Amino acid sequence: MIKLLFPTPINISTLKEPTHLIYDEVGFLLNKGYTNKVISGVNGDRIDITNEFFEKENLTYIPTLLNNIQKNILSFCKDICIKPQYITESWININPTNSYNKRHCHPGSVISGTYYIKYPVDADSPICFYRSREFSDYGWAYAADRDVDELKSYYSHHPCENELIMFPSYLDHDVVSNHSNDSRVSLAFNTSP
Repeated sequence: MIKLLFPTPINISTLKEPTHLIYDEVGFLLNKGYTNKVISGVNGDRIDITNEFFEKENLTYIPTLLNNIQKNILSFCKDICIKPQYITESWININPTNSYNKRHCHPGSVISGTYYIKYPVDADSPICFYRSREFSDYGWAYAADRDVDELKSYYSHHPCENELIMFPSYLDHDVVSNHSNDSRVSLAFNTSP
C-alpha cells in the first residue's frame, strides 16, 4: 500500500466581489498616502490594513471583502480539520511592471492567503509554491519519471481576478515579475487561532 503522507492543502476558489469598486478604494488609500514602498517586492507598494482605515475612512468594499475572506477561511479550516483561524493581519500589494514578491513564508501564522483584486491578463505572473529544501537535496525533484504534481519540487498557479488562494503559512512561495504594463493588485493576509 502506498500512502501519501503530509499533504499540503491549498484552496483555490473564485469569489463574486465587485473588484472594480475594491480597486477604487485601493486607489483612494494610495492617494491618502497609506503606502509603504519598502516592504513589498521590487518597485511595489504595500498598504497595511489597520483599524485606522475603518475608524477614519469611509470604506465599504474592502471591509466586506475581508468579512467574505474570513468566511472562506473558516470553511477551509473545517474542510481540512483544523481549529478555526482568524485574520490577524492583512495588506494590499500593488505590483507594477517588473515588480515581484520574493520567496518567503509567513512565520507565526497558520493559514495565509491572497485575493486577486486586479490581475492583468498579460501579466504572466504566477504564484509559485515550493517544497522544503530537503526534497531537492535528496534527489526527489529529479527522480520522477512522469509529470505529476505530487512529485514536483514546486507548483505554479496563474491566478485571475476575484480568485482567493489559501495555503499553510509554512509553505515557501513567491510571485514572478509582472510582465504587464498594468499593475497586479492583491490583498494578502495571515491568520491565527
